[in-house]
Amino acid sequence: MILALALAIVSLLSALSDAAIPHPMLRGRPKIPRKSIPDRVLMGPNGTVLPSIKTVYNFDQLIDHDNPSLGTFCQRYWMSWEFYEPGGPIILTTPGEENADGTSPPVRLRQFEFLS
Repeated sequence: MILALALAIVSLLSALSDAAIPHPMLRGRPKIPRKSIPDRVLMGPNGTVLPSIKTVYNFDQLIDHDNPSLGTFCQRYWMSWEFYEPGGPIILTTPGEENADGTSPPVRLRQFEFLS
């Protein structure tokens, strides 16, 4: 009887600990932490002063390329040509099919500095 009671208590404690610590797959996708990037003067290869890496650009993007009558929306993007040289690669990075507000585009741009 004591053994059965001890097993029941251990089983109950095990179930409670599993409930208190949710399975990692149930926690959702981890968020990319926001990092503040200090504003600094960017210089091009020829010494030209470039716009801040925090500058936001926009263009009108078709909602449906096969049906332009549906209209457009304002697509925003960030870019830097700090390390660009004619004939060099152009690298594109996106947050995927989600709002870019949850990430820091200037941080993503800075991730590619090692390629220059």
